[in-house]
Amino acid sequence: MNWKVNNYQTWNYKKLNKNNSKYSAGILPYTYNVDGKCLFLLGKDNEGDWSDFGGKAEYKDFNEPQKTACREFYEETLGVVLDYDDCYQKVNNGNPIKIISKTLNGSPYYMYLLYIEHHNHTDHFNKTSNFLKYLRYNNRIFEKSSIRWFTIDTLLNCIDNKQSGGPISLRGVFHKTIELSKEQIILLNN
Repeated sequence: MNWKVNNYQTWNYKKLNKNNSKYSAGILPYTYNVDGKCLFLLGKDNEGDWSDFGGKAEYKDFNEPQKTACREFYEETLGVVLDYDDCYQKVNNGNPIKIISKTLNGSPYYMYLLYIEHHNHTDHFNKTSNFLKYLRYNNRIFEKSSIRWFTIDTLLNCIDNKQSGGPISLRGVFHKTIELSKEQIILLNN
């Protein structure tokens, strides 16, 4: 699958992706407000469901879930929260919580709970999104229509209410992932 050329590692991307990278990965950012309450940054997709920031592996990820997670986070937040390199540094050296779940098709899903500083990322996201739309960028780059901080109580309420009657609508695979990791999420608030 790989070979050496001039002592450098070179990858056969097509074989790598077809054979080994049937996984998805994402990032669920969290922070604390001035009262010490845990908050989670979620993105709203075009169907109106909220979730973390994640997606499928691509060739350029070298079959590394951390790279997939950071790339997806960078793309879906339009780069306004963290740039790719800072995100990758935090994931690899910041000791984030890694949760392993399954996608709807049964492939592994790696979600990294990543601490970030509390800022009003919603305004930056909206301004960047509006500017890119003004420039008539391809609509495919807009995977999220909004981003927003939610309290841990809101997230736990969504888990406990199994989506029906919850305060916000969560994407199915995200709901399943956080439901499986409820105890780890609760520990962040202590």
